[in-house]
Amino acid sequence: MPDGGLWTQYWHYDRIASCFDDAGATNYADSIADGWRAFFADLAKGACIIDLCTGNGAAALLAAADKRAARIVAVDQADIDPPAYVSRHGELYAAIEFRGGTNVEALPYGDGGFDAVVSQYGIEYSDMSRSVPESVRMLAPGGRLRFVVHAADGVVARDAGKVIADADLLLHEIDLPGHAARCFEAVLAAERGGGDAGLADTSFAGFQEALVRTARHVPQASDRTMFKNSGAVLLDSFQRRGHFELAQLLAKTEQVRAEIAHHRARLAALVDSALDAKQALALADRLGGLGGVAASRPLGSEAGLIGHVIAARFP
Repeated sequence: MPDGGLWTQYWHYDRIASCFDDAGATNYADSIADGWRAFFADLAKGACIIDLCTGNGAAALLAAADKRAARIVAVDQADIDPPAYVSRHGELYAAIEFRGGTNVEALPYGDGGFDAVVSQYGIEYSDMSRSVPESVRMLAPGGRLRFVVHAADGVVARDAGKVIADADLLLHEIDLPGHAARCFEAVLAAERGGGDAGLADTSFAGFQEALVRTARHVPQASDRTMFKNSGAVLLDSFQRRGHFELAQLLAKTEQVRAEIAHHRARLAALVDSALDAKQALALADRLGGLGGVAASRPLGSEAGLIGHVIAARFP
């Protein structure tokens, strides 16, 4: 499981899901949501559901919209509080019990308390040697389980790899935050304290070149927003440098650097956690060994393969 702090920061934002949804502004598209709607519609009225690694509750919201569950619990290792950050679906959120700071490898719920255990792009980030038995432990007799996991050879993991390469370019080869910090230090020293004018000119030229390289890469970047925003924020900070102390300007460069690095770390965790078809089948086989009737199938969309669905019924 990646650092929970990375995900706390990510989910403390007005977003519901993390991919294929206009940067989280809405819930998942029908290619993902339809499977959940069918699953929840097939549960008995009054069912108790737990959503593991819920984030801001994408799957839990679909369960709440179905309106047949008596209880919906949603847990995550991150310090989540979706109603405080998401500006939509207040009525549905009110029907969900969110619990942050909770490891799915050791859940604080008794045996057999849930009719359904679900996870949407989440369980694969955990230590599944522990979280999978925990999931089964919580199922009541006749319970059902459904996991949707990232596909190692799917379009999400492929695109994540491209953004990781973009982040490495921005942080290391171009080194935009580094050039900005050196420019701020040298230019402010020259302007305010009689610093070396030659060093200021050289540092300013380096920052300008980094900005130009950043802008030139925008058309081919997989994450254009990352490039546009990083350049715009640092350029604006330089242009308005007269209103700030050096420490404030350096803090801004560190903020930009950290945001890019955190974005990269989340995507790297996605790529590392994604399952290929054999691993998804092995997960289904493991659920079978724990007493379920389980199967794995690929999940696709117009874009291509987007995940694997592992589903199981338990007697």
